[in-house]
Amino acid sequence: MAIPDKNIVQTILEPFEPEIDRCIRKAFQDWREIKKVHNLLYNRTRATVVHDRTIYWALDIFPAKQDIKIIQKYETAWFLANNANHEAIFRFKKGHGLGFSRNLPTINALAFHDPDHNTLWPEAHRVEIVYLLNILKTKIDRILVVARNGKQLVWTYPIIPQAVVDIPSIPTSQSSTDNVLRPIGDTEETVKAVEKDRE
Repeated sequence: MAIPDKNIVQTILEPFEPEIDRCIRKAFQDWREIKKVHNLLYNRTRATVVHDRTIYWALDIFPAKQDIKIIQKYETAWFLANNANHEAIFRFKKGHGLGFSRNLPTINALAFHDPDHNTLWPEAHRVEIVYLLNILKTKIDRILVVARNGKQLVWTYPIIPQAVVDIPSIPTSQSSTDNVLRPIGDTEETVKAVEKDRE
């Protein structure tokens, strides 16, 4: 498979974005709960725990999806998503900087990042889902889909969780003076004078 096509990958993964987002955020919440009751010594513990819990939640959430196949081997998991015409395979990783994942240079990791390496799912677009933390490492700042060509970042785009936002309606029957900010003690006559000056 050549370098992953961003538009194709986005089309394949878009239906799964809420689940992808939920897996990672639930995993990070698990980490916060674990940290409350255990004295953990090393920063790297966080990445290990979050990765483990992300896979845990993904194995729980994704089996209900018909268009996702879970592949578990080498103490990790890959997720093969497809639509009628194409396949994309992704894995979860911690990211840093612009979206580079942190990897030990194992044979599998190097092969995953090499578009010319055809032994791993040769027809699938290979991408990573990476999460980036805020500067204080207290919450997830962004979740990105990332395509790489070896050590180069080819493209990224953010996962946007679907949410219903309740936007309050603005009454239309208000007079124009109701929208004017005024100091305490200001009179209606003063407001009207200010409005007249604006005209």
